[in-house]
Amino acid sequence: MPGEFVSYAVRAAYGVVAGIIPWKCPPLQAAWKIAPALAAGNTVVLKPAEQAPLSALALVRLAHQAGLPPGVVNAVPGRGDVAGAALCRHPDVAVISFTGSAPAGAAIRRAAAGRAAPVLLELGGTPPAIVFEDAGVHEAVAAVHAAAFTGQGEVAAAPWLLVHRSLHDEVLTGLVGQVGDVTVLGDPVDPTTTLGPLADEEHLRLVRDYVGRARRGGAQLVTGGTTRKVGGLPSDLFFEPTILDGVAADSGIAQEEVPGPVLCVTPFSSENEAVTLANSVGPGATASVHTRDVGRAHRVAGRLTARNVWINAWRRAGSASPYGGYDLSGPELIDALTREQSVWVSTR
Repeated sequence: MPGEFVSYAVRAAYGVVAGIIPWKCPPLQAAWKIAPALAAGNTVVLKPAEQAPLSALALVRLAHQAGLPPGVVNAVPGRGDVAGAALCRHPDVAVISFTGSAPAGAAIRRAAAGRAAPVLLELGGTPPAIVFEDAGVHEAVAAVHAAAFTGQGEVAAAPWLLVHRSLHDEVLTGLVGQVGDVTVLGDPVDPTTTLGPLADEEHLRLVRDYVGRARRGGAQLVTGGTTRKVGGLPSDLFFEPTILDGVAADSGIAQEEVPGPVLCVTPFSSENEAVTLANSVGPGATASVHTRDVGRAHRVAGRLTARNVWINAWRRAGSASPYGGYDLSGPELIDALTREQSVWVSTR
């Protein structure tokens, strides 16, 4: 009856969160899994990538040394199809939070489907960088170059360049010059190095295969496209910064995340065409828009299915900004890592 109850709503922790991370930027990826899960009141079991487990394990050890109680933050290294699959199926794991490729994300959803466990996915993709005819060429070239080749191009923000036909040649010339001016292949711990080796043989084979298929599909090689030996270093994993022009919008190299220093270029003629091309890769993490027209910048940003859009910039972010997403990629973490609970109290 009215007046006999009062109620309140809370967000309660789920319990154990399994955080499964890729080999890229492993300490940062680990922190991104651990911090929001703990902030929401959960405990964490971290599964680092088998290619790069040590820094994530060291971070967990530091958490223990800092005084977190036993069992709050844990790490289970191993292969994804063994350790990762076991976490997905384990009845004590309440939520699975995964960052990585779309095929791996689909496998995780299948592994967790039998017990209907919530799965949070942040999937890799190809972020579009749109350069309109009124963009500042120097600024756009610098931003696109940084996005394409920072971290050997192995970060998820490496773009697919969509450039207006009127600026195509000028932007391409600027990018080739930038590559020639600043590229220093070398030891990644050397502060003068701007491009280190790729992660492993598997990723080198993937990059070479993507480039080869793109060229057979009609893309033109502008620069790079092959491995290079760096004097004094034993690694055979150095891949030259590569630019491919005339890349078909429906090609694999445009539609899928390429784990290497490869920039794909596709010209466009109109704003609608640019937005259609950009959204053809599906909902993604990031996009950038380069234009001097403020109205166009905000109009296009609002039409892009990307959860972070930079205008005349790249990779600028603040910790106070929301980091939501679209569909299956990148939900608001605090909401996703807690469950809503209503409590009704009798006043009789």
